[in-house]
Amino acid sequence: AIEAMKILKEKNILFEYHIIGDGEQKEELMYMIKELNLAKNIFLHGKKTQEEMLTIYSETDIYIQPSVQEGFCNSVLEAQSVGLLTIVTNAEGLQENVLNNKTGFVIEKRNSTQLAEKIMEVIQLSDEQKKLISQTASERVAKEFTLEIQKKKFEEFYNTI
Repeated sequence: AIEAMKILKEKNILFEYHIIGDGEQKEELMYMIKELNLAKNIFLHGKKTQEEMLTIYSETDIYIQPSVQEGFCNSVLEAQSVGLLTIVTNAEGLQENVLNNKTGFVIEKRNSTQLAEKIMEVIQLSDEQKKLISQTASERVAKEFTLEIQKKKFEEFYNTI
């Protein structure tokens, strides 16, 4: 994702990229951000509460989950539920979270060029297209990912073992 942001900057696209979370890669990310001259564009925030995340979502245009490896991701569902346009990679469970080109966008993992291109494509969507994708995603989350449905799927899964 950071390499994709470098591509956007080289194309003179104005952006801020906020990374939420903490972990072992923090120093590596900080170094990469500095080396690529992205310190004015990329911000590391560390861990946030769900309430803080709702505030962040309300100030965000696009949610990106650039995972290389990921199971089913509740953060992606949260982002879609509040109407954020969502871009994820094809890392395992993320493809369950997003229906490509219907509720969001799925790109190849480890492909910074494709991520940058998808971000530029999403930015250029008409307001009507953005609204349709956002609404479709939000409605899908509300309909297909209820606690009751998830509980039933877990029971079905464990009953097949």
